Amino acid sequence: MVDQDEIHRMASSRNVEVRRKAAFELKENFASISDKKKAWDKLINLTSDDDIYVRRWAASALGNAFVNVPDKKQAWEDLHRLTFDTDRYVRGPAASALGNAFVNVPDKKQAWEDLHRLTFDTDRYIRRATASAVGSAFRIVPDKKQAWEDLHRLTSDTDGYVRGAAASALESAFVNVPDKKQAWEDLIILISDNDSDVRRCAANALGNAFVNVPDKKQAWEDLHHLTSDTDNDVRWRAANVLGSAFVNVPDKKQAWEDLIRLTSDIDRYVRKGTADMLESVFANVSDKKQAWEDLIRLTSDTHTDVRSTAASALWSAVANVLDKKQAWEDLIRLTSDTHTDVRIAAASALGNAFVNVPDKKQAWEDLIKLTSHNDRYVRWRAVDVLGSAFANAIDKKQAWEDLIRLTSETDSDVRASVYHSLGRASIFKAANAENDVNLKKEMEEAIRYFEKSSWQSQFSKPAEFCLPLYRSYYCITFKKEEAEVEAQIYIEEAKSTVKGSKSKEKLLEAVENIGNALKEVQSARDFNAVKSDLNAYRRYCDCACQLLDITEENAPGASRLIRRGLPIIDDRIKGIIAEIQEKAKALCKQVKDTEYKEIGQQVNNVGQELLKVIDPIRLDKEVSRMLIPLSAMCKKMPEEDRGEACELLKQINDEQNVEDKLPLISMFLSKISTQMDQKTVYVNIEKSKNVQVSIGKDNYQVQSSNSPHEKD
Repeated sequence: MVDQDEIHRMASSRNVEVRRKAAFELKENFASISDKKKAWDKLINLTSDDDIYVRRWAASALGNAFVNVPDKKQAWEDLHRLTFDTDRYVRGPAASALGNAFVNVPDKKQAWEDLHRLTFDTDRYIRRATASAVGSAFRIVPDKKQAWEDLHRLTSDTDGYVRGAAASALESAFVNVPDKKQAWEDLIILISDNDSDVRRCAANALGNAFVNVPDKKQAWEDLHHLTSDTDNDVRWRAANVLGSAFVNVPDKKQAWEDLIRLTSDIDRYVRKGTADMLESVFANVSDKKQAWEDLIRLTSDTHTDVRSTAASALWSAVANVLDKKQAWEDLIRLTSDTHTDVRIAAASALGNAFVNVPDKKQAWEDLIKLTSHNDRYVRWRAVDVLGSAFANAIDKKQAWEDLIRLTSETDSDVRASVYHSLGRASIFKAANAENDVNLKKEMEEAIRYFEKSSWQSQFSKPAEFCLPLYRSYYCITFKKEEAEVEAQIYIEEAKSTVKGSKSKEKLLEAVENIGNALKEVQSARDFNAVKSDLNAYRRYCDCACQLLDITEENAPGASRLIRRGLPIIDDRIKGIIAEIQEKAKALCKQVKDTEYKEIGQQVNNVGQELLKVIDPIRLDKEVSRMLIPLSAMCKKMPEEDRGEACELLKQINDEQNVEDKLPLISMFLSKISTQMDQKTVYVNIEKSKNVQVSIGKDNYQVQSSNSPHEKD
């Protein structure tokens, strides 16, 4: 709790150190102070303090404080007055505050005139702060033409800091700039600036600007030329821009070739920076066969950085390779590479490859061979892959026996991974159990194996996330007394495993979602619903297992893993859900007088719930629930009438990601609706009379059970 009286007292102190602390506290805690008018007045007074640090911290607090001030008219007048202050350490933060507060300023015309005036200030510090402010406010300034001219002028300022700030401002303002062609040309000039900070700011802006530049052909040629620039730093920046803009580049073949060329650059930082881009752009390369061959070749590069990064790119690239058989063989071969980093990366990529490899029997045997590899890390990764691969193994009885046999592994960390894989396999068995007795038994087995994994591990702790999560699920599903309290303890334990890692914030959010979803679970529920929930949680745990192995240095990879592993409810997904909702409603109406009435109602109920979903795990659960009535509908139909829609259902069930299931479900509903139009259905015309209606494209026949055949 903020002691606002103490802060106010400190702000009036004669001791300069105390006033400095007061200014800092006001800056950090303004939003938490109840009497914001008084706090604002204190800030304004402190901007005229004799001490430079007091003035600086007080002035820098104004922008964030403005949004919380109740009397914005008075606050605006204070800001306006401070833009004329003779002290640069007040005038500069006042300019910055205007940029942050612009959306809430009552007199935007005057506020813009103040910013425009400050772009001509004789002090470079003020011009720099103002350039940033113009970029922040650009979207809502009343005179965008003048604002653009000011930014354009500042990109040619004599001071490097000002040019850098103007380049950064263009990054945020570019989409609203009236002359995007000139803005792009300004950035191209700035990327070759003598000042390295200016080059960095311009390069960062180029990536975001590319998507909005009108002449992408010319813009692409500019980037292409920059990859051959004589300046090492420019080539490195150009490689980064190519990576971020790759999806919008018109000539992706040439862009990929530029990146591959830069991996052999004379400068090691250019090589490393370029290699880092390969992973993120692979999915959008047109010739994936050639691109995969390039990556494999680079894993043998003489430069350690290139070799290591190319190997890391295999992890995500393998999901997009067309020839999965060849990719699998390449990865298996690379697990015996002479370089440790290549072996490790190849072994890690096997998990992503297994689900798509055509010969899963051979692939499983390959993994078993790797569990005897002389590199303990390769053994560990191979065993870990077995846990995720179990769901797709052809001979699950043999697969289970292989895992049990591997518990005799001598290395404790590899053995911990074996038990972890047994736990994951048990969860799969539970999710596919035929009755609740077997489900409960397999859950207990899974928890037992996860516990053993925790006891065995010395360094790696593969079960630290899944163990408390599955304990909480088991507790709420099968225990009755004080289940929710106990489950919450386990959820908090799961949270503690991912805290403190910025790259895993989304995973922590997922745990919160799981905790909320678990509150909905009741002891006595439909068996199929329990299995559906368990499948959703299994997916999150599998994602977490991979994510928790990723270090902070590989945070970009972690981000990509989360995006693929956890369904992000974005506008695209919402659009597909809206389609499903409409089609489910139409199907329900279509079958309301048929034997499929109840199933149609169930499909509609889940369809209407889908659009209310706001968290990813709930989406996963609702999609799984929708598949239950869809499967029932297919089973109820005569085999000869099932057709294309019911064939599609198998493909939906085989998809791993909910994002991939949704468009297929929409397609299924369209196809099943068409099939229903062509199928013979039964309707009640009267209570005493059943009529069979055969519906065709051009006519229909009515056949009564109480009368001779008649055509109507």
